[in-house]
Amino acid sequence: VTDMFGLNGIEIQELAVTAVNPELRIRDSDVSHSPETIHIGDLVTVTANISNVGEVAAIFDVQLLVDDSQVDIVTESINANSNVISELFWTAEYGTHTLKVKADPANAVFETNENDNEMSFDAAVSDNIAPVFHSVNLIPTETYINQLISAKVNASDNLGIATVKVSIDGSATQLSYNPTTEFYEGDFSVSNSGIHAANIIATDLDNLMSSKSVSLEIYGIEPDLKIQPTDIAVENSIGDGENTSINLTVRNLGQSNADTVLVEFNIGSYQENKTISVPAQSET
Repeated sequence: VTDMFGLNGIEIQELAVTAVNPELRIRDSDVSHSPETIHIGDLVTVTANISNVGEVAAIFDVQLLVDDSQVDIVTESINANSNVISELFWTAEYGTHTLKVKADPANAVFETNENDNEMSFDAAVSDNIAPVFHSVNLIPTETYINQLISAKVNASDNLGIATVKVSIDGSATQLSYNPTTEFYEGDFSVSNSGIHAANIIATDLDNLMSSKSVSLEIYGIEPDLKIQPTDIAVENSIGDGENTSINLTVRNLGQSNADTVLVEFNIGSYQENKTISVPAQSET
C-alpha cells in the first residue's frame, strides 16, 4: 500500500494452492512384496498403495519393472483425495534384482509433480533346489587295497553343478566333467581293507549339496580266505554206514598265496584234517 507521500506498507501472507488436477504419489512405505524370502520360481506379489492427493479422479496404468524391463502392468482408477491398492506379479529368477513400481509410466495424467510416481527396491532371489543324481556307478565295488576304482556320476542342477566329489574316510577326490559322456568321471583308491562307505557329494553354484552313498568292500594284500554255504557239496545221498565224498571250495580273495592251510572236517564224532594251498585271487 502506498500513501500520498509515497511511503509503502507491505504485508506478506502464504496461500495454500490445491491442484485442480490428479496428483498421484507413491512413497517408500507404500510398496511391499510377498513372500519376503524369495526363491527361484516363486510367484512374487508386489503390492503398491497409490495415493491421489489431487482434487480430480484419474484412470492410469501401474507398471512393474525388473531390472528396467516390464514384467507386469495393470490399469487402475482412483477418486480425488483417496488411494488404491494395486497388485502386480513376477516369477522370480535367481540373483539380485532391482524392482520398480511406476504409476502413470507414460505421463498420460497431467500432474503438478511427476517426480513422486515411482519407487524402487532390491530383491535377492536364492536357490532352494539341490542337485539331482540320475546315476552313480563305482566300478568295481569289490577290490583290493590301492587298486583303482572308476567313478562315473550323472548329476544335474537348475543353476549348474559346481563340483562332484567322492569322499571316503575323510579323503575326497574331485571328479571332472566329461562333455562327451556328460558324466562326472575320475579314479580313486582305498588304502585300508574292510567295508567302506563312498559318499558322492554334488554341490551346485549356490552351495546346495546332495549326497549318495555306495558301499565298497576292500580286501587286503594278505591272504583272505572265504567259505560260503554253497561251497560245501555232498556227492550223493547216503545211508547209515555208507561212504561218500564231501567237496569243499575254499576261496582266497587276498593278494597273497595262502600256503599250508589246515582244513578240518567235523561230523559228529568223526574228524578229518587236510592241508591245502590256495593261490592268491583263486580257489581250491
